Amino acid sequence: MIPYHQHLWLSFFSKSAAGGTEWLCNVFDRDNQWYHAKAFSEYNKNEPLTRNRWEMVRPESSDKLMRTYGLISDTKTLVWLDNSNYTWYNAGYLKKEVPPIIDAVVQIPVKKPGNYLIEYWNTRSGKIEKTENVKSLGTKVEVKLSVVEKDMALKIKFKE
Repeated sequence: MIPYHQHLWLSFFSKSAAGGTEWLCNVFDRDNQWYHAKAFSEYNKNEPLTRNRWEMVRPESSDKLMRTYGLISDTKTLVWLDNSNYTWYNAGYLKKEVPPIIDAVVQIPVKKPGNYLIEYWNTRSGKIEKTENVKSLGTKVEVKLSVVEKDMALKIKFKE
């Protein structure tokens, strides 16, 4: 369900409504694909999405194959990073082994200079895989990624 997974995350980060999935229910049930929605739900749990003013931002990646999307508020930046070669056509239809993005550096906008906590989220399990404390470079946080196989999400939270 690569198209559903990517559409779910992309629609959120482009501030659009997610498309209907009623017609896919039999596939989700048969193939046990509901974990995509659960992971997305876990990422957004306890986020005040309607109380904060969220603006779309585009983090900058050192790797041209990485698609970057973000939403920024006064105290947090939410980010989705996507390996553009990992598509339904390449990985799903052709069953090609998609090369991961290796050693990319991403510059992520933040509203104010200071100390931040970065959470690295697995978009398929809906769990935090690691956390890191960083200091911003002005109004950007630099994130060094060792490997992005499919996609990943980040939360960058202002600490002080």
